[in-house]
Formats: sequence, C-alpha cells, structure tokens
Amino acid sequence: MAEQASVSLINCAGREAIAGEKFCESENYNVRLNVFGSFPNLLLRKLSKKSGGNYFVIDTNDEKNFSDIFRD
Repeated sequence: MAEQASVSLINCAGREAIAGEKFCESENYNVRLNVFGSFPNLLLRKLSKKSGGNYFVIDTNDEKNFSDIFRD
C-alpha cells in the first residue's frame, strides 16, 4: 500500500510541471500536490486538483508570501 506524501512546488514553469507530473505518477506514494505559482499552469492546476491539493496564484518573488519558510 502506498504511503501518503504532501509535495509543495513553488513556481509553475515547465520544470515544475514535469516534476509535479512525476511526483503524482509515483507507485510508492499517494501524492497531494500543492502549487504556488505566479500564473495559471493548466497541467499543474489539473494535477493538484486531482491529487486533492491546491493551486495558488501568488507573487513568487515576494518572500512575504513564504514567511513561514523564511523565518530567521
């Protein structure tokens, strides 16, 4: 039985789309994909929805959007 895993991608360009697709194809993990991108990427939006994750359109260049990650 596959383990649960949550994956978050920051950005939504071609490399992230391929990575998200490969994560979701895993036979070892049921991946819940969350994407934080600066524009809509249809493939990643579809994958995140199908996996039970979310797709957020945000300014990925503004570190205030990631305050929990960039804490001192």
